Amino acid sequence: MREENSMVARSALQSMRQDHDEPIRAFGARIRGQASICKYVIPCPSCKTDVNYTEAILRDVLCRGINDQEIQLSILGDQNQDLKFEEVMRLVEAKESGKQSYYKTD
Repeated sequence: MREENSMVARSALQSMRQDHDEPIRAFGARIRGQASICKYVIPCPSCKTDVNYTEAILRDVLCRGINDQEIQLSILGDQNQDLKFEEVMRLVEAKESGKQSYYKTD
């Protein structure tokens, strides 16, 4: 089996966007799957231990790819810019859920 070109995989990851009506969890799973072949690992210059920075990349791709511009601006404007990937997922989930409840018609 031929190994995936990590630069091609990274380019594909960076261009991913949440589909209309796609829950944030589903989008998160899609980008996590793509990131798994991107090899976001670099050796520490001082101790030579491999440092994996996939979670930081995932957080950034998730924020950039949010379909709902209002939610995206809310996340990007949050004072806490050190949120982890899972924390951003929970925040967006809560906002999506709130919007669905608000706009639900009976």
